[in-house]
Amino acid sequence: MTRDMVNSDRLIGDVVGVIIEKILMENGVISHSKMVEILGNYNMTFSDCYKKPNILNYALKNIFGNAYLSIAEKIRNELIIGLGEDHRINEFIEIIMEK
Repeated sequence: MTRDMVNSDRLIGDVVGVIIEKILMENGVISHSKMVEILGNYNMTFSDCYKKPNILNYALKNIFGNAYLSIAEKIRNELIIGLGEDHRINEFIEIIMEK
């Protein structure tokens, strides 16, 4: 893996983290706080969700129940607007939207 790829992944992870936080804050401080708690249990930050989308999927289901798909869809829409179509983003989105 080249340095540019590592930096690119780190940058994408940061963008993903900011978008997740933004969406959660739009839904209220409580959902944001719950996510911080769950991620903390895995020694993760919001930026780490890009590399571990399965944990984000679990956390969304835990916090929002059956409504997690609407939150995942909001995350997807923001990512596509912010980062465009990319196979890495598409794989990330597929995982966070798994049932």
